Amino acid sequence: GGLGIGVTSTCPVNLKRVPDKAWRVPGTVMVGYSGSIFLDGSEQRTEWCSENLSVGARLGLLVTRELGDLLIFVDGKIVVKVEKALSSITDEEDIYPIVDVFAATRVVTLLPSASPPA
Repeated sequence: GGLGIGVTSTCPVNLKRVPDKAWRVPGTVMVGYSGSIFLDGSEQRTEWCSENLSVGARLGLLVTRELGDLLIFVDGKIVVKVEKALSSITDEEDIYPIVDVFAATRVVTLLPSASPPA
């Protein structure tokens, strides 16, 4: 299975059409798929692959607005840290969560009141 998870500065109501992959939405930072990091359409590689998530794994995303870093957690442990990932997004811009699911991924549950791991 697989998925991509991240944030975008593109307001969902401003999308004229949904692209085939979420990382193609302008102003988007995504991590996942088969070991990829997408920074506004530009791809980098990472060792972590969302394909290797097990059933019931808890996946978390944390954005630090002051540094612009994006962190991905799996079951409370940092698996990816992208420093200054949001450097192209200004402090005045809103950011929106974005998830791209495909292959064997069947369910994603968003927990808006979740806290970052200690």
